[in-house]
Order: sequence, then structure tokens, then C-alpha cells
Amino acid sequence: MKLDFFNNLADGTKSHSFTLQFIDELTEYLNNIKENITEKQIKQDLTDFLCTNELIAKNKISYTFLSDFYEKRNDILKEYSNSRNIYYVSWNNNIDDKYEAKNIYKINEYFNGNIVSTFHLSGKDLPKLVQEGMILEKSGNKYIIDTKSTNAISKKLKEASKEIVNLQENHMKQYRTENDLYVVVEKCLNSAYLQNINTNIVFEETSFSDDVFNLLHNDVVVSFKDGKYVYEDEITRDWMNSFISIDEHNEVLQKLMAEPNFSKIDFENTIFSIISRENNYTLLSYGESQKNILKVPNKLISYWVDDNSILYYDKEDKLFYKQV
Repeated sequence: MKLDFFNNLADGTKSHSFTLQFIDELTEYLNNIKENITEKQIKQDLTDFLCTNELIAKNKISYTFLSDFYEKRNDILKEYSNSRNIYYVSWNNNIDDKYEAKNIYKINEYFNGNIVSTFHLSGKDLPKLVQEGMILEKSGNKYIIDTKSTNAISKKLKEASKEIVNLQENHMKQYRTENDLYVVVEKCLNSAYLQNINTNIVFEETSFSDDVFNLLHNDVVVSFKDGKYVYEDEITRDWMNSFISIDEHNEVLQKLMAEPNFSKIDFENTIFSIISRENNYTLLSYGESQKNILKVPNKLISYWVDDNSILYYDKEDKLFYKQV
């Protein structure tokens, strides 16, 4: 192809400035078309791809089993890299503008079954469609998305996730007891930590319907009935209404401390039985043959205590709890 025409335009003469501007704009336009075609093809090739967070959320992988997920992911990447270099996008700081310079991606380079280097790149230095969990390859000084390897790794990770979900489900079954009540200790992104009010055991649970999970927050009460968790609205409201302020707690604590022989009780080695419960206070028996009696304001007794409960006094919380 003869380029004399273009070379003449580059002589710097003002008469050709408009034509040169046109060529620049045409070049940019064609490059944008090429980039759009490439991005469209990548989207089509990666239709079934899920980024790491999406995969974890979809399978409701708990924090308890998250390390198992990452361990399996690492094993898959090591095996895949036995015959070639791969660049795995292992982390992203999730800034809204994915292509801004402050958006950082962590890249792990695998080769021959090992991580040989780890480095960080900004979003502006990577393909626009890059996501955590993708495989990159080098083309000159640029990184491009390796759709074939990304799909292969993604497929293996989905299979591994199903195995983890099965292990997770078998693990959680031991904590689910029909008709027991559970208090939400902490709600997480895909799970919630529950405390069984009968055993005080705290565990992480993921098996909620979407409707129930959306209602959860700290101190909500749920029950386990007919193989599923049920939101207990009335119990939750009663339980939360039993909460008292620090001032209220100090006020009733002074009444308790004024009881005869209170200061002589060895609380670390003493258990209490309920004699009777009134509107504002409860009579407890303790000591040898349970002959001693202590009058305790109800506000200092755990909401979950019933008439048959054996109690102990927590000197740190300054409350009476049910012994389990």
C-alpha cells in the first residue's frame, strides 16, 4: 500500500490540518468499534461466569467454610497451571469506578503448580470487563481476559462449591432442634450467627428462606419448625421489651445488693432454684438444702428463665442466667 498521500499530510502544512484531525477521529472511532466488538464477544463467552463474591453468595457459603472454599480454589488453580502460566485475579478493592486508577486488583501468577508471584494493578491497566475470579493472559505489555481458562476454572469452582455446600449442610444439621428457639447474635452478608436459648451454643447458619433472612437483625428470635426457620414476631417484641438501660440496671442492682447476706454469697460456686415468681421480683433459694432465700428484681433475671430453671449469677454482667 502506498502511503505517499498520508506522508504528504504529515508535512505540517496548515492546509491539511482538517484532514489530519479527521484521520485521528476516524482512528479513534475504529478503535472504539474494535473494543466494543471485543467486549461483546467476551460477554458472550462468559455468560455463565460468576465472580468470586457472586459464587459465594449464590451457594450461601458460610464464614465457617470459607477457608475450605479458598483452599479448593487454590488447588484448582495449581492443577490448571501445571503446563502454563496463568494470571488469576484474586482480589479487588471494589471501588465503584472499576476502571479508575485507585481501583486496585491483586493478581496471582501461577506456574508449574505454584504461585510464583503476586502483584497489584490498577483498573486503568486492565480490560474493562475484568472481575475477581477471572484468568488473564499477557499480550505484549497488556493483559487480556483469557475466556477459555476463565470458563474452565469457573466450572471447576462451581463443582467444588457444591461439595462444600454439602459438607456445610451436614455440619449445621447437628445444631438444628425441632421447636427450639434461637436468638440472632450477629447477621452477616449471607448467614447469621444463632444462639440456642436452651444450650447457649452459638453457630453459623445459612439455611433461611429469603423472606425470613430479610427480617433478621441482632436479637431477633427464630424457631426451627418442620425443618425450617420461622421468624417469631411476638417473642422477639417481648424479648426486646425486656431490655433495660444502664441506669435501670444500676437501680435494681442496688436493691439486690441491699438484700441480707448478699455480700456473703459465693456466687462462683452457688446455684439458685426458683421458689416463686411475682410481677416485679423472684424468690430464689440457695445454699445447703436450699434453705437460704434471696429476693431478686425480675429485671436482673434472664428473659429465657422458666420456673424449672437452675440459675447462676454472672458477676461480670450482674445478671442471673439459666444454667445449661
